[in-house]
Amino acid sequence: MFLLLASSIRSATQRATPSYWLNNWDKSNPIIAMWNIAQMSWTVQPTTHPGINHVRAYTEKKRDVLVADSFALKIDGNLYGNDMLLNNTHLAGAVQEVDGELWTEYTHYKTNDLPISVRRSFYMPPYEEYYLVKYTIKSRDGNSHKVQLLDYAVSGSDPQWSLGKCAGNTCGMNRDAAYIASAVFSLDSNHDPMSTMGNGNFADNTNPLTAFAASGTIPSFPEYNQQTISFGALYEVSVSPSSTVTIYSIRAFGRSYTNARLTMSKAQSLGYEQIIKLTSDRYSAFLAKGVQPSLTGDALDLYQKSVLALKNSQNPELGLIASSLHPNYGYKNWMRDSLMAAFMLDAAGYHDEYKLFFNWVDSAELMENGGFHTTYDTFTGEQIGFVEPQYDANGLYLVALNYHLKTVGDKDWVKSKLPTIRKMVDFLNINSGFHNLPLSDRSPWEESSDHHTKEPVPTQWYAYEMGCMYGGMRAAASLERLIGDQSRSDADNQRAAQIQAGVKEALWDSNEKRLYRGVRDEGNKEPDTRADSASMSCVYFGLIQGDEALSHLNFITSKLTKLVGGISRYEGDPYFYDSVWNPCGEGTHETQMAEPAWPVVTAYVAWSEHLLGIDISKRLQWMVQVAAFGNMPTGEGVDAKDGALIVPSAPDCFEHAGVYVYTTLLKQGKALPLYNTF
Repeated sequence: MFLLLASSIRSATQRATPSYWLNNWDKSNPIIAMWNIAQMSWTVQPTTHPGINHVRAYTEKKRDVLVADSFALKIDGNLYGNDMLLNNTHLAGAVQEVDGELWTEYTHYKTNDLPISVRRSFYMPPYEEYYLVKYTIKSRDGNSHKVQLLDYAVSGSDPQWSLGKCAGNTCGMNRDAAYIASAVFSLDSNHDPMSTMGNGNFADNTNPLTAFAASGTIPSFPEYNQQTISFGALYEVSVSPSSTVTIYSIRAFGRSYTNARLTMSKAQSLGYEQIIKLTSDRYSAFLAKGVQPSLTGDALDLYQKSVLALKNSQNPELGLIASSLHPNYGYKNWMRDSLMAAFMLDAAGYHDEYKLFFNWVDSAELMENGGFHTTYDTFTGEQIGFVEPQYDANGLYLVALNYHLKTVGDKDWVKSKLPTIRKMVDFLNINSGFHNLPLSDRSPWEESSDHHTKEPVPTQWYAYEMGCMYGGMRAAASLERLIGDQSRSDADNQRAAQIQAGVKEALWDSNEKRLYRGVRDEGNKEPDTRADSASMSCVYFGLIQGDEALSHLNFITSKLTKLVGGISRYEGDPYFYDSVWNPCGEGTHETQMAEPAWPVVTAYVAWSEHLLGIDISKRLQWMVQVAAFGNMPTGEGVDAKDGALIVPSAPDCFEHAGVYVYTTLLKQGKALPLYNTF
């Protein structure tokens, strides 16, 4: 098995985030560029070219403008032509700084030291239609070096041919015939590079990377016409021990080739340093709009980068929010995660982003029974098949709307949601016939088959789901009382009380004074007695209170505490360890032991502790400690043995970024406990 320059045992602060998005935040002219490392994880072979793997732009939501934007090297005659092997001691992952720079510094080829370092930085100024690539090259060994750097990009493929053309200090991809955005690339005239257009197919010897990897040089085709085309610029520079060499290239886009060239002219007239400043200024202005926490150092850095991860995960046109930016998760909008991400943006003071998402929800396709589907395409809003049913989002929708009404106001806008509010209430009123509880489901852990045998498993009346349903009905009662109908409010409170009673009858272990994980919806309705930290929803939504809540909290923390401040999902949880459903495939082990710690359930425990008057500082400290390199949000979980980032779900926009933001504000009294909004 090929491993990046890191063993499986590597601390969280050494592993960098494997994926990220550049996002121009522009509702009218949206552009999103998806960045990724070469491997889906250290457990599998490299399969992609490190850098930008997809660019989506304007009205086209499914096809890519670009499918690769990367580089390769030749140093002192030694060829490093396979860009998938460029590496560093942080899994070759990226950091996005609060000034908008997204960077990776490459220092190794496979596991071998390079004599130079190459820092590749991206800057996409918000509300502009281009991004800047900056290479910063330095000597690492105290010697001078002759360096050749190939900067290249590849277009998407379409039946209609695209025309590539180099002229002057730019090369372009005219994709008008394919009815998709065109792209133009600038050449850094300070270094007088060779340039070429070629075939986008890496099996073709006119492809710049393929040619460079074979011979250390590139062809010189001023024009090339094919279904997929590529651009390459070969720079030759000298690097001394005391010098730093920089190379710049702009990638400009337009709805037509003419418009892309106009975008390039605009960007070039601004200049490289001003593009960097523009990016920084607009990032700073965005961060300044929100609630400002009382933090310093790493905690503040993680907070701001978490806010930016939430912002950059949102489709700026439609409002959907990608739950994970890792390609293994398909850039899906998980309804539960995205609702909570939007709520957390709202709690942090970013109300426009919240409202953009909730305005889309009105048009979301529902299941026949009125439940939300599990996942939707972040780019189109279309429903995408995944494990169903999961009904927690129906309750969480109501909770998030009520929070907005109670903390922001915005009465007229919230009132416009009454039709959807009442659809959700109608769904929560469906009686399963089991202790008057709502329908059973598979939320939140999406288990439809056994992690080892693959045998089907039944749905359950999960304590987590029931907590969300109870919270949803309490929120609906609050909404109706303030903007709707008092009789409906009374009925909603009655349904909440009915759910509460059903949970006490069916899911409460009166001997052990704690909640079951759930009750299986089959046969004799056997309880699932494993400790499951998601069941804390029954505490932070107030379904159980006082001594009962404290007893259940103590049960969960006694069974599931990891690494002092962290919490795992449930007893025996094999996901990421030896589950056949691990994201990189059967037989892979992303962790060294079962029961990885998850920031999201650590937050659920923290919210419950806060409601019970228990200090939650250690939970927040833990969330900072397990952040990815550079104080970036991690993924769904971390290894319970050493806190190492679990690669193939990172970054997760709700399950670390979002919960850290909200929990921080909760601790500081700058956000309300959810229970207090009912």
